[in-house]
Parts: sequence; C-alpha cells; structure tokens
Amino acid sequence: MFCVTPGEAVQIPVSPFSPANGKHIVEKRASRAGIVLAAIPLVALTAGIPVANRLEPRVLGLPFLLAYILIWILLTPLFMLGVYAIDHRDGGTR
Repeated sequence: MFCVTPGEAVQIPVSPFSPANGKHIVEKRASRAGIVLAAIPLVALTAGIPVANRLEPRVLGLPFLLAYILIWILLTPLFMLGVYAIDHRDGGTR
C-alpha cells in the first residue's frame, strides 16, 4: 500500500492480464451535449414528480403520476441511445 499526496501524478503498473497489454489508455470524456441529454430523464423523474402528482386525468386507466413515471422509464433508453450516438460519432474518436 502507498500514500499519494493530492496533485501527485502516479503511474500505475499495467497487469499482463489487462486488456491494455502495456498500451497507453486514453480516457474518453463525455461531451456536454451527451451529459445534458442524459440529465433530461433524471430531471424529469426527480423534479417533475411534484408537478405530475395527481390522480386525474387517467392515462390508459392508470393514474397520471404512474403513467408519467412509466412513460419516462420507457423513454430513458432512447435518451441513452442518443448519448451513445453523440459520444461515438466521428468514428468513435470521442
């Protein structure tokens, strides 16, 4: 075990069993558009609940709040697909 002071650069040895096999690993950074797109369902499911908290109208026989949550749960994978497409455009250089 070793101690590292804040701001100190540390080189971590690569295991012979790691997928990198001694190659330089480049950390991918998320794009701002991808972060915003991923935050939309999060905000809708957290901040939108008090706004949608009512029983009427009914949507397909479900109370409005339950239908609201269900719709956002079903829409979230589409938003994540958009994030994936944004972060992997230009031949995966992002």
